Amino acid sequence: MTLEQRREAWSSIGAAPALAAISDLFAKVDLSAVTGDRLTVEPEFIEDVDAPLRERLLVHLDRQRPVFAHTSLVGCIREVAEFAEEDGQRALSADALTHFVLSITAENDTTDPILDARVSNPDPNDPEQFMRCAFTMHSTPAPH
Repeated sequence: MTLEQRREAWSSIGAAPALAAISDLFAKVDLSAVTGDRLTVEPEFIEDVDAPLRERLLVHLDRQRPVFAHTSLVGCIREVAEFAEEDGQRALSADALTHFVLSITAENDTTDPILDARVSNPDPNDPEQFMRCAFTMHSTPAPH
């Protein structure tokens, strides 16, 4: 699913119901890190996901590989704020949220080869670029 496909899908989903569903899952995943039951939380969530996808996800979960990355859930929250129907009431299904998360995770897992090459091999004849790359790679953002 591309960003444009997600934008179109989000536009038919209500922002408030979507944020409630994502927040609920996010809270359960976060709490499961403390309680140690993440391998229970995720299978319970995907019970309503279409069978072929659910079966593939259960294989990952059986190998103790989480499906719902925090960064992807945050990406969903950002996309809801940008694309969901502000006053809409249509709920976000577990199936749709799972597809959104997997799509965002796939995007997050890809690298931009040009950026990667530039950061890995900055031009030594351009000290400003070298410093920008070095600073970007080793700095932490200032608190706001």
